[in-house]
Amino acid sequence: MYYDSVYVERYMGFPTPEDNLKNYILSSTLNNVKHLNGKQFLVMFGTADDNVHTMNSMMLLKSMNEANIKYQTQIYPDNRHSLHQSMAHMYIRMIDFFDHCFNHSVYVERYMGFPTPEDNLKNYILSSTLNNVKHLNGKQFLVMFGTADDNVHTMNSMMLLKAMNEANIKYQTQIYPDNRHSLHQSMAHMYIRMIDFFDHCFNRNIKHK
Repeated sequence: MYYDSVYVERYMGFPTPEDNLKNYILSSTLNNVKHLNGKQFLVMFGTADDNVHTMNSMMLLKSMNEANIKYQTQIYPDNRHSLHQSMAHMYIRMIDFFDHCFNHSVYVERYMGFPTPEDNLKNYILSSTLNNVKHLNGKQFLVMFGTADDNVHTMNSMMLLKAMNEANIKYQTQIYPDNRHSLHQSMAHMYIRMIDFFDHCFNRNIKHK
């Protein structure tokens, strides 16, 4: 895969036997596709991408087919590398993919058993993110969630906020009533809220229309 050929040749020379073909082959990501088995992938790209050309994406998918790697694709016609023309759709697609991968909260019990002393309570406690809240001091946080989230339940968000309170961690919250995990009903407001938060963090004074 000759990723963004303008700068590849600048640093690696040309992919010819007389120049540096050997290292092009050695550094190709296609060599490692065979190690991806057992995972789930979502491959997204725009057909007008002049950074990673469509041909490169097709080479990756062909290699994944040959290695029997399972994947999903999302193609954005006439979009360039950033996919900024389809940003809202892209994030919704990503969230749907993660929901599919993790199958909501049911997947925890599927892989970890039940949080009971007789089963696997010890590892539930060890793997809890709440154990590390005390290390978050001195940072700034914006915690956003929807009250109808059936993936990360409101109760879980409240447990996180309670732990942050007890550890004297500073944070801001943004709650979206009746929104589910993707927050897609309030996507425009969510991005404005995030930008305002980053402006606050980095002490920038920018007005957003």
